[in-house]
Amino acid sequence: MDLHSCLTVEMKGGSRISSLIEKLEHPDVEWSRSQKNIATFILQHLQECSFLTAQQIANRTKVSETTVHRFAKQLGFDSFLLMKQELQFLNQHNRKVITKLMKMTEVPVESWLFKHFMTEVDNVMTTGQQMKEPDVQQAASDLLGASHIYVAGWRMGQAVTSYMSYLLRYTLGRTTFIPIGDIPEYVDVFQAEDVLFVSFYPRYCPHTLYVIREAKQKGMTVIVLTDQLASPAAPYADIQFTSRQESTYFLDSYTGALSICHAIMHAIAQQDSSRLVKKIESMEHQFQRYYEVDGGIS
Repeated sequence: MDLHSCLTVEMKGGSRISSLIEKLEHPDVEWSRSQKNIATFILQHLQECSFLTAQQIANRTKVSETTVHRFAKQLGFDSFLLMKQELQFLNQHNRKVITKLMKMTEVPVESWLFKHFMTEVDNVMTTGQQMKEPDVQQAASDLLGASHIYVAGWRMGQAVTSYMSYLLRYTLGRTTFIPIGDIPEYVDVFQAEDVLFVSFYPRYCPHTLYVIREAKQKGMTVIVLTDQLASPAAPYADIQFTSRQESTYFLDSYTGALSICHAIMHAIAQQDSSRLVKKIESMEHQFQRYYEVDGGIS
């Protein structure tokens, strides 16, 4: 079985898994900030939470143990123990994919390099489970319809925003990555018809939050990539995507966030392929002309 087959394998009990993820991502009732913190923590630490006690989850999310027990009941479980059993079921089926990947390689399981890449696979899978196709399609539609697209997000998040700004500029044009030193000049020309695409991860950059607030105040559509449902950017986001950032070393991983970017670009291509083809052909023509003259002047 090849890698593609492993990653696309259909798991028995998939609807049951989807149901739990759906409850965590989109509750039937409005959750408090504490409950959002618990939901985000569970979504981003699915494997770990299936073995943690209610008190341990409470300590990690800075809430009371009672709040964790109430959270389980609000999800429809009679007890925290039953919720934990459901998490164990979810992980049991998720691990089938990882197990098949492990069988495909002769690299020892204890290898740090192997663990690194398995963690990255988990990041992508968990991030994908949290995403909803209507949100991706809406983000694509908003970007296609924008008068101008502004991209913001610095510090570690710039690994995402610099890449996404290039993709958007290459395929759609009219895209600007805001230099951190020129924020006031760009914010001043924001229009309601524009869209702001933001990468906003810890340590949360106050400059990024300032841009988000200003964009929202001017009536712009704000699309945010972040780490948790209760992110400081959440009150201002029209569409918010969260990605898992687990890592085997001291820096967070942005593999999940980059996968979200690719999903949005895929949806853009689906919605208006002819526009993308026209823009890319024009861009490639410019590249050809540039390379023809590059170095040709003595």
